[in-house]
Amino acid sequence: MFNFSIPYYIESSDSLILLLLAIIIEIALNKLKFFIYIFELPVKFIEYLTSWFDRKLNKQTRSHKDRAVRGFISVLIIISISYALTKYISYLSQEISLFWIFEFLLLIILIGDKNLCAKINEIASALQKQQAALVIRKLNVLTSQNYKTEDHYSLARIAIQKLAISFPSLIIAPLFWYLIFGLPGLASYKTISIIHEKIGQKNKNYQGFGFSIIQLNKIFLFIPAVLGRGLILIVGILISRTFEKNLLQSFMLKDLGSDEYQYKISILAFANALGLALHGSPINKNLSGKKNWLGEGRAKVVIADIENAVRLYKYSSLFVQICLLYLVVLKLLT
Repeated sequence: MFNFSIPYYIESSDSLILLLLAIIIEIALNKLKFFIYIFELPVKFIEYLTSWFDRKLNKQTRSHKDRAVRGFISVLIIISISYALTKYISYLSQEISLFWIFEFLLLIILIGDKNLCAKINEIASALQKQQAALVIRKLNVLTSQNYKTEDHYSLARIAIQKLAISFPSLIIAPLFWYLIFGLPGLASYKTISIIHEKIGQKNKNYQGFGFSIIQLNKIFLFIPAVLGRGLILIVGILISRTFEKNLLQSFMLKDLGSDEYQYKISILAFANALGLALHGSPINKNLSGKKNWLGEGRAKVVIADIENAVRLYKYSSLFVQICLLYLVVLKLLT
C-alpha cells in the first residue's frame, strides 16, 4: 500500500477510511487495559533495541565524535528495520486478500495519544488534593523526566506543557506522515519519536550519541508543529468568549531561537490561547533560576487552567478528526 508518489495516500479514499476507523477504534480500546498493553509492545521492542545499542556503542571512554557516529548508525539501523517491516506489510496488504487487516491493526497501535487527557486529569485531581509527591511521580512517568519540585504552579505548568507538545507529536504528526508516505512513513516517525524519548536528552551521556536523533526529531516535527499551531489558533478563537489578541502572537515566532523550536511553537500557542506564561523548554529538569518564558499571561497556573488546557487539546483533536472525515466524504462523493 506504499509508493513514493506523495499524493497517493491523500487521494486514496480507502487509506483515509482506514485511518479514520483506526482513530475511532483506538479511542475506544484505550479504555481497556489489556489493549493498552498490546499497544505498548512495538514501543517496548524499539525501546529494547535502542537500549541495546546504547549499552554496546555509547561507551563513556569513547570520544564525542565517535559516539555521535555510532549514535547515527544505531538510529539508522533501527529506523531501517521499522521502515522495512512496515513497507513489506503494506506490500502484502496489496497482494494478499484480507492482509490489510494487519496494516489496520498497526495503524491502531501507532496512532493516538493513548488516553493522555485522562492521565492529565488524574494529575489535576492529585494537585487539587495537595498530593505533590503523587503528582511528581505521575509527571516523571508521563514525561520520562526526573522532576523534584513541589511548587504546585510549576507542576501545573509542566502538565499543560505536556499537552502542548503532545498535540503536534501525538495527533498531527502521525496523521501527516501517514497521509504523505503511508504506513512506512508513520512507522518511521513513531520510531524516531520513541528513540528520541530514550536518548534525546542533552546531557553529557547523550550529547554525542543522541545528536542525530535530536536533529531528526526536529525535522520530522517541524511541519506538524506549524500546522498544530494554526489549529490551536483556530480552536482557541472558537472556544473563547472574546477574541484574544494574544492568540495572534502564536504566529509571531521571533526570538524563539532554534533550540527545541518544534516544541516552543506549540507551547506558545497553548500559552496564548489560555492566557498563560509557560516555560520555553519542555524538558528542562532544573525548575529553579531564570526561565525562558513563552506567553504574556499568568505564570501562576491553577487547576482550572489545566482543565481548560485539556478542553483545548480535546477540541483541537476533534477538529483534526472532523477535517479527516471531511476528506473521506469528499473523496467518496467525487
